Amino acid sequence: MAAKRKDFIDILIQQGVISLDQVSEAQEMAQSTGMKLQQALETLGYADSEEITTAIAREHGIESINIRNETIPPAIIEMLPESVARENCVIPLCEIGDTLQVVISDPNDIETIDKLRFILNRPIDLVLAPHDHIVESINQHYGQTFAESADTLISEMTDTAIDFTETEDTS
Repeated sequence: MAAKRKDFIDILIQQGVISLDQVSEAQEMAQSTGMKLQQALETLGYADSEEITTAIAREHGIESINIRNETIPPAIIEMLPESVARENCVIPLCEIGDTLQVVISDPNDIETIDKLRFILNRPIDLVLAPHDHIVESINQHYGQTFAESADTLISEMTDTAIDFTETEDTS
């Protein structure tokens, strides 16, 4: 009989990243706020996104990478429409034969994985990276979004301290 694979919490405890008391506190926070346990661990500062992602990858028997160190060829980026990448927070990484390796942050997101298989109409191989690192990579390889550009413009306008509330009385 095969040994049961450990979940990411067991892996983090075994590695000495977190303690049982920290897990209990994070579980309480997750229950009271509705956030995921990994989010609570990160919010409380008990584990960072890379440690959590690596443990989740080990739990699922898949690879985790530092997407910040990857340069993805334009031909690979073009295989996945930007709208799909942004909506699902995924990015194509490379081709291995007929299989496209795709970076995702949640290997339990079966809906997204099925959607990718349908859209791409080919086998995919998952690799894990933290959500915020994937967003950075999407912005780097596809370009900044209009919303981000608008936020930057608004920020720049408010930083100039122009008072738009004063109007000239024309009566």
